[in-house]
Amino acid sequence: MTLRDKKQAEVIQLYKDKNPHRCTLVLSTGFGKGKVAIDLIKWLNPPNVIILVNSDDLRDTMWRNEFTEWGMPEYYQNKVTMVNYQTAYKWTETTNAQHWYSDTLVIADEVDFAGGTEKFSRFFHAFPTHRTIGLTGFITKTKQPWFDEFLPVLVKYDADDAQGDGVLNKMNFVFIKYDLSRDPKDIKITYKKGGVEKSFTNSQCNAYDYNEKKFDKFKTQKEQLNIASLSGTMNASNYQKQIKHIDFQEKMAVKARSEILLHNKASVVIVRNLLNFILSDEDNKVVVFSKRTEQSTAIVGDDYVYHGGISKTKAAENYLKFMSGSSRLLGVCDKINRGVNIPNLNVGIFESFYGSDTKATQRFGRLMRLEADKTATIYMLLPYYMRKERDGTYTCQETAQVEWARNMIRSTNIRPDDTQVWDYRTVKEN
Repeated sequence: MTLRDKKQAEVIQLYKDKNPHRCTLVLSTGFGKGKVAIDLIKWLNPPNVIILVNSDDLRDTMWRNEFTEWGMPEYYQNKVTMVNYQTAYKWTETTNAQHWYSDTLVIADEVDFAGGTEKFSRFFHAFPTHRTIGLTGFITKTKQPWFDEFLPVLVKYDADDAQGDGVLNKMNFVFIKYDLSRDPKDIKITYKKGGVEKSFTNSQCNAYDYNEKKFDKFKTQKEQLNIASLSGTMNASNYQKQIKHIDFQEKMAVKARSEILLHNKASVVIVRNLLNFILSDEDNKVVVFSKRTEQSTAIVGDDYVYHGGISKTKAAENYLKFMSGSSRLLGVCDKINRGVNIPNLNVGIFESFYGSDTKATQRFGRLMRLEADKTATIYMLLPYYMRKERDGTYTCQETAQVEWARNMIRSTNIRPDDTQVWDYRTVKEN
C-alpha cells in the first residue's frame, strides 16, 4: 500500500465514522478524489447515483473511465446518471422527479464551480434532503461561508499538505522576465483627419506605454471629479455625465492594454525558443496556456492546439494524440482547467493569463499527477515595458500581467527553493 493509498483510506474511514448527510471533501488535485468517491459509493451502495460535473469531458469520459478502472463498469452503466451543473441547476423535484428517490446519492464533482454561485448552487437548495458529497481541490475565501452552511468541509488535504507528505510530486516555478516588442511595425493604427483615413505603425511597447498613461490620466481625472462633487463645486448632473464619459474612456484604455498582452509578439518568440529547449528532452510533455486562440495557434501551430479556433474534429484529434503520448505538446486556452488527468504531463507554460487563483490552482493540478519523487516545472511569462518619462529618459515598468501573476499564485504556497527567475530584460532595474 502506497502512502497515497493510506491517506485515501484515512479520508474514507473518517467519512464512515462521521457519516455526514452532506459534506465536502477538499482533496488536492492528483490525490485521487475519484477513487475516494467510488470507494464511498461501494460502502453506501445506493441504488441511484447522480454525479454533477462542470464539463463535457468529465460527463462523457472521465468518470466512466474511473468506474471502469476500479472495477465498477456495470454499476456505472445501470445506476449512475451524469449531468452538468449547467443543466442541473434548472432541475426541481417536480420537473425531474424520475431521477429522485430518498436513497439517491449526489456526488458533486469540482463543487467549487457551483457552490456559492447565484445560479448553479440552486441545485443544492432545490434538493436539500439528498445525501451529497462535494469534491474539490480548492475553495476560495469568498465561497467558504456558503460551504460552511450548505456543504460543510469534512476534511481538507490540499496540495501543500500532499506535497509535504510526499504523496504528490513537487513543482518548480520559473519566472521569465522579458521586454515587450519594440518593433516599430508591430501594430497598425488607423484614424481619420479632415475626413481622410490615415494610419501609422507603432511597437507594442510604445503602444502599451501610451495606453498606460491614458489610464493614469483618466484615474486622476476621476479623483478630481470626486473631489469637486464632494466639495459642492460641481452639481450631480454634470458629475454623472463626466464620470460616465471618463469611465468609458478608462475601460477602452484597459482593453487596449490587455489586448497587447494577449497578442504579445515577444511571448510568441520566447515560448517557441523555450519549447525547442524543453522538447529536446524526450521525457518532457508540455501544455502551453494562452488566453487567445490565435495566440495559441501562433505559438504551437494547428497540429498541436486544442481550442475552439479550429474544427472540433481537428481539436479532438490533437487532444487524443497528446493524451495517448504520440504528441508531447498541446496549446490550450480554457479546455483542460478542471478534472482532466493527462498522463506524464510534467511541464506547463503560462504564456498569457488573467489573475484567477482558482483557475491557476486547477491548472497547477494537471501537473501534480506524476510519481511523487518527480518534479513538474511551471514557466510563467512576465512582460515588462519601457516607460518614457517626462525628462526623456526611460524606465523599465511592470505590465498588468505581472500583477495578474501575483494574484494568480496568491493561493499557492511557493517555496523559495522551488523558484528561479530568468531575466531577459534590457534594463533590469525598475
